[in-house]
Amino acid sequence: MHNMFSRFLVVFFALTVNFSLQAQSPFLGLVLEEIDNSSASMFFVNGEKTYRLYAELTGGTISQMFGDETRPHSINTTTTFFNQDLFGNQSNLQSEVNTGAFGFSPTLEYDTWATLGDSYTSGPSTVGDVGFGSNLSGSSWTFGGTPNSDAAIFRLPTDPLCIPDSNGRVLLGQFTTTGVISGVINLNGLDANGNPWQENQISFPSVASILGCTDATACNYDSTANVDDGSCILPDGCTDPTAFNYDPAATCDDGSCTFSSASPFLGLVLEEIDNSSASMFFVNGEKTYRLYAELTGGTISQMFGDETRPHSINTTTTFFNQDLFGNQSNLQSEVNTGAFGFSPTLEYDTWATLGDSYTSGPSTVGDVGFGSNLSGSSWTFGGTPNSDAAIFRLPTDPLCIPDSNGRVLLGQFTTTGVISGVINLNGLDANGNPWQENQISFPSVASILGCTDATACNYDSTANVDDG
Repeated sequence: MHNMFSRFLVVFFALTVNFSLQAQSPFLGLVLEEIDNSSASMFFVNGEKTYRLYAELTGGTISQMFGDETRPHSINTTTTFFNQDLFGNQSNLQSEVNTGAFGFSPTLEYDTWATLGDSYTSGPSTVGDVGFGSNLSGSSWTFGGTPNSDAAIFRLPTDPLCIPDSNGRVLLGQFTTTGVISGVINLNGLDANGNPWQENQISFPSVASILGCTDATACNYDSTANVDDGSCILPDGCTDPTAFNYDPAATCDDGSCTFSSASPFLGLVLEEIDNSSASMFFVNGEKTYRLYAELTGGTISQMFGDETRPHSINTTTTFFNQDLFGNQSNLQSEVNTGAFGFSPTLEYDTWATLGDSYTSGPSTVGDVGFGSNLSGSSWTFGGTPNSDAAIFRLPTDPLCIPDSNGRVLLGQFTTTGVISGVINLNGLDANGNPWQENQISFPSVASILGCTDATACNYDSTANVDDG
């Protein structure tokens, strides 16, 4: 004991004997920072908070946290410090903590301990009575202040853990408590030129303010923040563009995303139909096409567009959309089939639908781009803020089910130009699971083989490729 205390005096003397020669101290101050202990919240039920104490420097090193007869070391809480007794042992130094036990003892990670430099494997040395024992689980960790009470936690000045980290800090301890921490400590070390510095009776600071979002339910929750800066972004929808219920207006995912199963969608089919019964009026090479979605089963319940996935069907000229009695038909169900006899072109009007029916129309929600668009050169909606819209049917509507050819009719288009575009579809598969297909490009006109010579006995009015 005498030899150990003599070594302490040598170390202590070596660091203090020439303080009259010391350069300006690199010590900036103490930093008390609250750290996130929510991983142990199941056990910390009384508002326990965990703090780390740092010394902040402009450079140089810290080699001692000490107390002596006239300069006591004292760290206190208004309640008690949490210091876990694991396997009959309490860890008073960081290097004594069994990190391998964090998994089955979550509170151990937030134990109260002292150190000099952040390391669970390389501990500092102590000399004299540094006040361990029951103190680190009591309400006050003190030493010094009485005769023959000189003691210190120290490292040799050449130890790399004496050097400030990338934030200019050296870790001095961790403290978990439900109370308020206060105290005074003493530090010494060497400046960048190897000259000794010393700071005595340094008062504990208030907890450092770390601004950020402190609401754990927010997407931008900052577990290190202890002062809320009003920046919290709360969950407001599904933000995954691949999800069935993607919400382009949402900024914070609420976990509601649902994803489709294997899609029954095979592709789009663009098929030219015979409009020769109106050839007396279609004198500019007008062609009429029907657009289908082909499925292996299931249903289609929506043709939609939103802010990031626009709906766009275009022609290089214009679409034919007849104005009958002052009205244009934008949906198949709006077409007056009784007028086909005296207005032959009406049968080949341009319109949209969801399922082939002149009597039972789909519903629409939002601005689906009707108006002059179906008689213009482009039928578009979506692609701009707040532009979500859709043509839809309830999934139980029989018109959502593919016909005998495995198809659901989506629209008819008459034009002298070339059609192109992209659309979006969703529905349910055969098991009732949602599917979705986005930004589906328009296909080329489907080839229908047959005799295309109108003077032939076997002329096929539906054929668009002559098979000889």
